[in-house]
Amino acid sequence: MSLWVRIGDRFPTGRHAPRARRSPRLDRRVHEIGGTTQLRTYTVRDGLLDEWVERWRNDIVPLRLKLGFEIGGAWTDRERNQFLWLISYRGPKTFAERNALYWASPERQAMGLDPGAYLLHTEDRTVERGY
Repeated sequence: MSLWVRIGDRFPTGRHAPRARRSPRLDRRVHEIGGTTQLRTYTVRDGLLDEWVERWRNDIVPLRLKLGFEIGGAWTDRERNQFLWLISYRGPKTFAERNALYWASPERQAMGLDPGAYLLHTEDRTVERGY
């Protein structure tokens, strides 16, 4: 469906306004399974943002997916030299337990990737879906 809007169009409000709908089945599944989502913000060393993104995409993402994590998206903020991404885990273990497994895995060790070589600052926020 395509929606075109012209300047001056009126939109229904109140009980006549269209509402975004999520599947009740999806809501039940998320509630039953639980899970954790983190918004991670990394400030990258000058001149290394593109190299970091490539290493993240080629090395980190495949292992995270293999271990049952989900990647909700990733963005670069070139003005601030930052890399932002969403990572989730919904499974039988806690996020912290699964994350520890990731860091201790032989595959992670074999990467030879020291985040400190690329990242000046990291911030991890646990977030909940509001919409």
